[in-house]
Amino acid sequence: MSENRLTGGSGDFHILSRRNLRIGFCLILLLFFSVTGPAMGQMTTGLDQRTLGETPSTYLNQMPPQGLERPVDPSIYQVVPGDIYALCLWGLVDTVLTVAVSPEGKMIIPSVGMIDLRGLTLEEASEKVAESVHQVLPSTETSLNLLQLGTFRVEITGLVSRPGGYPATGVQRVQDIINQAGKIFPGGSYRRVQISQNGWVNELDLVQWVLYGDINNNPTLTPGTRIHIPARGPSFRLRGPFSGGLEPLLSGRESTNPVDRLGSPPQISLEWKEGDTVNEAIHRAGGLTPEALHESVYLWRGTESEEGTRILEPVALINVESSRMLLHPGDLIDIPYREEWIAVTGAVYRPGRYSFIAGWTAEDYVNLAGGPSSVGKRTGWSLMREGKEKRFDAQEDLLAPGDILRVPETRTHKLTVLLSTASTAVALLISVVALSK
Repeated sequence: MSENRLTGGSGDFHILSRRNLRIGFCLILLLFFSVTGPAMGQMTTGLDQRTLGETPSTYLNQMPPQGLERPVDPSIYQVVPGDIYALCLWGLVDTVLTVAVSPEGKMIIPSVGMIDLRGLTLEEASEKVAESVHQVLPSTETSLNLLQLGTFRVEITGLVSRPGGYPATGVQRVQDIINQAGKIFPGGSYRRVQISQNGWVNELDLVQWVLYGDINNNPTLTPGTRIHIPARGPSFRLRGPFSGGLEPLLSGRESTNPVDRLGSPPQISLEWKEGDTVNEAIHRAGGLTPEALHESVYLWRGTESEEGTRILEPVALINVESSRMLLHPGDLIDIPYREEWIAVTGAVYRPGRYSFIAGWTAEDYVNLAGGPSSVGKRTGWSLMREGKEKRFDAQEDLLAPGDILRVPETRTHKLTVLLSTASTAVALLISVVALSK
């Protein structure tokens, strides 16, 4: 870049290039207009204010607050109808014009004419405006600065609460319009959102945006954008002690079945997409709780039996911390609990799983389960430990995590049931014989 040099009595002084000086002058003009108002804008050039239009301060005072993620990137932002710009001119005439983009996507500059900016980025528009001005005023340089964002209409259809058209700006994203349209219906997809933009149709996975911040799956909007929420695709399930995660909260779509530890473990159904792995699925479900046994996670996969029915069979015993095994539609990830419980089964009033308490005996746990029922034995209980039956003293021996305690029925009850069944059969036989005579 060229540099001017001045010589004075105290030595040489370096000054900024002419272009930097002019840019600084343009910024000073913007600040000057915002403080002094429209009247002073006329004094800058002596031109009729009706020719120039209103000064930038007028529009700055009218601008609604814009929630920007970051400063607008001129190489990305697309010029839209309704945009308001400050056009700085310096050379033979030093001034600032406030210009708008018409509904046709064109900008009108006094003494220069009409410039078509449709489909251009802010950076491309700045270059085109500079070329157009330079053709009329060769010694004049320009700077185009965005003051106010224009709005346009974005259509959203499909399985959302309030489909229709919504106003948007070029700094908003797909998720913003979905939020305006209400939640996605339970049958709608969050992983196959269809977006039509600039003549192209793409598929977005908003789970990648919500969980990982992938902005490629939540792009900014442009005029003509259309969003469609299709039906939900295939799914897979997780069963066991997981934390819940963010994905079930995205749209109320995912179904969970939280139940007490004493009953069936909770389940969650997540939408499947090609490339999903076991550890990614666990992450989407919020990760595992401390109760989970990470080292022994079963993956069940559906197969067709000889009878033509679909059955689930275990296909892998994996360590969830390192598993990148790909999932298939219909898979079940079964996460076991750490064996910090005692199971009480059989003829008790409240059978189920109970938290392990160090120092407790079999009698303590049977009493916790309500005691033997009216047909349960008071003695002669059985104990399974690590898959094997173990002899024990119900009042003395301490139980270990994972033990399964069973209270059998009394022999009298079994005999009563057997005799009752036999007597019923005999009565039916006598009735049949009597009717046949």
